[in-house]
Parts: sequence; C-alpha cells; structure tokens
Amino acid sequence: MKRLALLALVIALAGCGPSGEPPKPNKPLEIPHQKSEAKAVKSEYQDNQGRGWNLSVTKAKVEFTSQVGQAEFEKFSGDFFDQGKKVGFIQAASGSADTSTGIVKGVGGVDFRSYVHNTEIKADTIEWRSRRNLIIASNAEVKRKEFTLGPVPAMYADTSVGTIWVDNREGKLNLASLALPLILHLQIGDVSFDYATVNAKLVDKNTWSVVVKGTPAHVVSKQQGIDVTAARMDVTLVRNEKSGEWIITNSTASGGLKFSFLHLGESEDQRIQAVSGSCDHGVYTFDGKEKVLRLIEKVVLTMQHQDVQDPGVRSQSDEAVVRLDPKTNQLIAFDLNSGNANLTPKIKPKKDGGA
Repeated sequence: MKRLALLALVIALAGCGPSGEPPKPNKPLEIPHQKSEAKAVKSEYQDNQGRGWNLSVTKAKVEFTSQVGQAEFEKFSGDFFDQGKKVGFIQAASGSADTSTGIVKGVGGVDFRSYVHNTEIKADTIEWRSRRNLIIASNAEVKRKEFTLGPVPAMYADTSVGTIWVDNREGKLNLASLALPLILHLQIGDVSFDYATVNAKLVDKNTWSVVVKGTPAHVVSKQQGIDVTAARMDVTLVRNEKSGEWIITNSTASGGLKFSFLHLGESEDQRIQAVSGSCDHGVYTFDGKEKVLRLIEKVVLTMQHQDVQDPGVRSQSDEAVVRLDPKTNQLIAFDLNSGNANLTPKIKPKKDGGA
C-alpha cells in the first residue's frame, strides 16, 4: 500500500521506467497521512500540461497525504520537463520537491543547465516553480557562450533561461535593502552593462534585448567605441554571423544621459578623436552604414580634435543629430536645431615633415 501510494503521487521509491523519460500524469489516490524514508530512489512528477521532473535521489524523506506529496532530498540530479519535453537539468547537494505546488528546490552548490539555450546557472539555491515557468536563484551566476551575468544576490528567469531579470519583481527580494553592492555586471560579447536592475531577453539566436536601470546604469562597447551612462537604457544587440561579434544596433536612453564615442581608426585625415556630451534623452541607431545619435533637451556636445588649439570645442542646443562613420567613429555630419552652432574645430597648420 505504501509503495502504491508513493507511485501514485510520483514520489517513487522504486524504479519507474527508463531514466530521463518524461513521467506520466498523476492520478492521486485518497490515502491517509504517511511518512517514509529510502535510499537510491526516483522522484517523478508531471501535471496535465506536461510540466514536471524526473530526479535521481541518493536519499529521500517522503511525507504524503491525500493528493499531496512532499519529499526532502540529499544529493540529487535529474531533468525538468515542459509540455513533455526536457527543458533543463539540475543537480544539488540537497533539496526538496512538492507535488501539491509543482516546486523543486535545490540547496548548496546548485547547477542548472538549460537544454533550450545551452545556458548554465550556478547558485547557492535554485527554486523552480514549474506552474509559473519561473526559476528563482540566489547568489547566482549565469553563463553561456557569449553571455555572463553576475554573481548577483538574486535573479529570475524563465525555465529555458531565455529571459533573465534582476529586480524586485516577486515583491519579496528588494536589492536596495540588501547589504550588497547595488551595481551589478552583465557581459554579452564585447558589450558590458553595469546596473542596479536588468531584464535581458534572448529574442532569437542572434538578438538580445536588454533593459538596464541604475544610479546610473553604464554601458560600454570597446569594439564600437561607445561609453554611455543614464538612469535607464533599452539596448538591442545583434550578432554578426561572420565575425561572431555582438553589435549595439539600437538604444534609447533617458535620465542624466552622458556619452562618448571614441575613434578607433588612425588614418591621417582623421581629425576629431572623440564626440562626447550630455542631454536628457537620446536615441542611437546603427544600420551597418552609419551611426546616428539623436539628442533631445539640454544638449551639450564636445568635439575632441587631434590638431585643435583648444582642448575641445563645445556647443549647447535643444536638439542635435550626430552622424558617425561606423568603422572609425569619424564625424560625418551634425545638425543643431538651436543654440550655439559653432562646432568648427580650430586646426593648427601642420609643419613640414608632419610635425
């Protein structure tokens, strides 16, 4: 009777089919409150949506009542399922599973790997809420080929780890109240993000959509010569399939925006070394042919030049549009709607011999 009850609740204490196979939906039995303990067991569960788990457990303590099964584990590993398909693998030093809530929790050096996006999470604790398609991890680090996040005190992700966010979305974990650094770090290829909160979504295999907020948030791409800080930034990154590099193709920023575009080329005719400045709002686009920066409200622009007599040429306006060469960040053109439009560099004549 005890074994039958455990199998019905899919907290199985004996073999239940080939390892890794999706368990069949449960049919709970009306049974009295019971407890049991066993070694080298299986824990299997699946709801009517095909969400569940198939775990191998070194040792388990099981407690169950009618239509409810709870188990505590020592050293377990196994697969998570969604719609009957494997979506992830977990292993941990200890943990628990609860069929009444559809929750699995791993504690102590937990490793989780998404089969869908080949992404790994290492954390102190990982809780999988299967019915909400939600992973909650503490003291976590996320890694995939072109992406690293953390370590962060708390993070959330969907089961496939295609969407990741670090904030107080659950209403339980407020980063501002933790005695930990507020500025956290995210790296996608060459592009780095320092922030207080982040929502990073893998739109497709070649596109990331990232929203960062901070005090302020900071985004840097050395390859593109971009350095921006603002209270909030929405950034789209696209991977070049030939080079494998991740390129910022579109970004909007607001709240105390400060920026600089550094020149990478060293051609003789290059004059302006950097374009920097500040404004309230900004939009950056890159179509592969031209970088366009649109600046709105309280715009201050500074052009640093190789051969200027003054250290920089400064202008103020209400709005501005700056166009840059995509390879060198060389200034192509700029338009000022109002204010001081005198941005002509004062070039020192070169002496013979290029001195």
